[in-house]
Amino acid sequence: MEKQMLSAFSIAMTCIALLSGCSSQQSGESATSNASTQSMISAREQAARRFVSCLTDQGITARTEDSSDTYVIAGKQYSPKDLVSVRMLDATGSPVNGDNDSVTSALYPDIDSISSDDNGQTWVAFKDSSQMKGTPYASKQQAYADCEAKNPDFEQPLTGTFGHQEWPEESIRASLEFAKSCRAKGFDWLPDPPKDTPGITIPDGVSDEQFLRFLKECPVDDLPIESQMMTYKNPHYGDLINQYQSQQ
Repeated sequence: MEKQMLSAFSIAMTCIALLSGCSSQQSGESATSNASTQSMISAREQAARRFVSCLTDQGITARTEDSSDTYVIAGKQYSPKDLVSVRMLDATGSPVNGDNDSVTSALYPDIDSISSDDNGQTWVAFKDSSQMKGTPYASKQQAYADCEAKNPDFEQPLTGTFGHQEWPEESIRASLEFAKSCRAKGFDWLPDPPKDTPGITIPDGVSDEQFLRFLKECPVDDLPIESQMMTYKNPHYGDLINQYQSQQ
């Protein structure tokens, strides 16, 4: 708590020292940025809905879902609902329900964006109409392409990878403070997270004993959810986390 108060005080003093109107100017810039981002997201979501409407008219069952892009609006993360997916079909043209790896690997070998809804229905997102070739949607490829031509303002978001990523400032600050406090407890191997990114980075070479002690002495429960993300290259650390959690 004291560190948070000192941090807030330092920020306030910086504003006073550098620019008397710092607070109001930041607020105005933030509001302008939020409005611009909201306008962009709204345009993308509207374009996606129009594209879905076109596909529906062509007899293709489609929907919009969250894309992998994230933006910060009013301090909160938001993912635009502008990824367009269609119902996964099997070789007979029947809708697929639930996980079906055999259907996915055999009929949709190049697809990297597959999801399921609350009803257990499976959906697949094509990057564009060309990706339908050789799938159960081959007969609908031209219809999909026609909708692409009619909706030039629609652009399918990236699939199978992280897109644009923004994080709340609160989460970034909390991650930096967490790393600092852990180093003060003797875990000097813990680095700050990458610039402008929240989370906890575990480097290679940390012993099992050190890592388990770190989990015990540096709990993350009070951190924002984004700040609790732990990244590591060695999968063994994942096993240690499971071991530790099973004993709690």
